[in-house]
Amino acid sequence: MNGRPVHVTGVMPAGFDVAESNVEIWLPMQLDRTRMIRRTHFLDVVARAKPGITVEQAQADVSRLVQQWRDLAPDAHTPDPREHPVYAVALRDDVVGNARTSLLVLFGAVSLVLLIACANVANLLLARAESRQREIAVRMALGATRLQLLRQFLTEGLVLSGVGAAVGLWIGDAMRCASTLPKR
Repeated sequence: MNGRPVHVTGVMPAGFDVAESNVEIWLPMQLDRTRMIRRTHFLDVVARAKPGITVEQAQADVSRLVQQWRDLAPDAHTPDPREHPVYAVALRDDVVGNARTSLLVLFGAVSLVLLIACANVANLLLARAESRQREIAVRMALGATRLQLLRQFLTEGLVLSGVGAAVGLWIGDAMRCASTLPKR
């Protein structure tokens, strides 16, 4: 990287992101002792636990590692459990926090609005089909089979759904991009 060899310590799966930061590469932090200010605690560490490991087990491991650190370097500035505790917490709990109930209510409300919109679209399609009874009768009189009519209606429905989905994805992407723009 930049003409220097770099040791790869891990590769994340495609689409992995923490807090929508859009980071593409992480490098090991290089601490510069000349710029370090004593007693500044600014690091948040994100780690992925092995499958089946609970938060309590992760906390026990973190506490054990901090104690080993303190035993190996008793004179070093190590985390103090009273002043600067080191703790493990599930990322979902850290991101969502106390807003879990509010988010579930919001999700329910959005689902209800989506259900109402789908019912409205279904009602419009039924009204349209009702108004096409004469057209369907003429097509059947000209020799169209039920399978041909069904295929026509399914094709029309799929085209309508595809266009609606494409417009919805475009609007959603535009809103996502607009939300990542810097605020002034």
